[in-house]
This record gives sequence, C-alpha cells and structure tokens, in this order.
Amino acid sequence: MNILLLVISTFCFAMSDVYSKKLGAEYGAFQLVWMRYAVPCLLLLLVVPKRGLRLSFKSQHPILQSLRGLAVLGSAIFFITALPLMNMADATAIFFLAPILIVILAFFFQKEHVSLKGWLGVAAGFAGAMIISPPQLSAGGLVILLPLASALCWAIAVLITKRLSDSDGGLVTLNWTFFIGLAAITLLAAAEPIPKVILGWDELIMGMLVTAAQGISILCYRMGNVARLAPFSYSQLLWAAMLAWIFFSAPPAAPFYIGALLIVAGSYFCSHRPPKLAS
Repeated sequence: MNILLLVISTFCFAMSDVYSKKLGAEYGAFQLVWMRYAVPCLLLLLVVPKRGLRLSFKSQHPILQSLRGLAVLGSAIFFITALPLMNMADATAIFFLAPILIVILAFFFQKEHVSLKGWLGVAAGFAGAMIISPPQLSAGGLVILLPLASALCWAIAVLITKRLSDSDGGLVTLNWTFFIGLAAITLLAAAEPIPKVILGWDELIMGMLVTAAQGISILCYRMGNVARLAPFSYSQLLWAAMLAWIFFSAPPAAPFYIGALLIVAGSYFCSHRPPKLAS
C-alpha cells in the first residue's frame, strides 16, 4: 500500500509541474512558488477551524517541523530557479539523485537496513533516470549545484518526516510544512510582488495537486521504510514524460523505454525482500 501511495504522490507532483509550466509565463519563480503555497494554505484553513488551532499545529518537535518546512521550500526554490539557467531535462535528471541521497542518509543516520538488492535497485533506477534524461551540463559552472541542492533538501525533508512519524500526526506535519513555507516565501518574494490576485482554475488545481502530493508522501513515508520506498520516487520521471507527451505534444524518445525498464527493475529489487526482512 505504501508503494502505491508513493506512486500516486509522484503522479500528483508531476501533474502540478504541468500546471506550473503553464503558469510560468504569468508568474516569476518566487511568485510561482508563493502560489504553490498560498493555495494549499487556503485549503488547509478549511480544516483548521474543525480541529482547532492548537490541535492543528500541536507538535512535540516544532524545530524539526520548521526545518522540514524550510527544506521542502528550499527544494522548490532551488529547482524552479535552476530551470531558466539550464536544460529542464538536465535539472530533472540531477534532482533524481534525491532517492539515492535518501537511502544513503537513512542508512547512516537512521540505521535502516539496506540490502544488496536495495543498493542495486537504487543504482538501476538512477541509471534509468540518466538514460531518459542524460545531463549534458550545457550550462556549465556552478549551476548544476541548484538541482543538486534541491535533491538534498528533499532528502532531508523525507528523513525528518520519518523522524516525526512517532510523535506528530500527518495533518500537523502538513500544516507546518505549508504555513512555515508560506511565511518564508512571502518574505523572499516581497521584492517581487504578485502581479495579480486572481484565483483561477489553473492556480486552484495546481494548489490541490501540491497539497495532495505532499499529504500522501507524508503518509507513506510515515508508515513505511524510507530506504525501501525512496527508489519508487523515480516513477515521477515516467509520469513527467507521459504528461509532457499528452499536454505539450512531446512524445518520449527511444531511450525513454530503456530507462523505464531499468526503473521498473530497480523498483522491484527494492520492494522484494527475503521472508525474514519482510516479516
């Protein structure tokens, strides 16, 4: 079930990126990130009165919650900032170092077991991502550090999510993530004010997709083994390729199918456990 939830989450993230691309002509980078936070906060405000303000934000680890919110925000800012400076395929491929970073960090800092098949699965998944979107590094210089920083921020956020799973509820984590992020991005975007405040369908759908993606990912990482689940986030690359074909008439090239096969194989290695570990 956790694997299915993560795949659904990656689909929601990919769909939200479709709407981000559509809205990119109307908003600057900080403005677009601000919108990705403002709409979810509006949606969550519908839930807060029913639970009460105290219960909605009651956390045993407010510092960790704040760090998670800033890590998720940092991931979004670094990635969206990279897009005008380098090829989108390059940035996406480099971002997919995140599952490897999650497995490595979980192994060293959370002492989660990673079998040989798990490491092979991570390597196969990353190889598939590289085949689908091989980084050309055409921009050169230090620009490559932007998507890499985005990947590191996301890996840190995932590990903090697991750390919080024993103490804070999923909705509490979701509230902290979006409201801390909104406060921070509002300060950052102060010099680049929103040109209009029109909540159209595109903005609403994008916000709902981001909310669903974050909520589902929090749920599955809270319940499952982080190292085991991480490689399945590669499925977002598959969703992105298919959605680009559907919405932007950009069909995948032949390498896509080879890469997809490696990603599926890698995911299988990570999900398949010996009976003792599975129990």
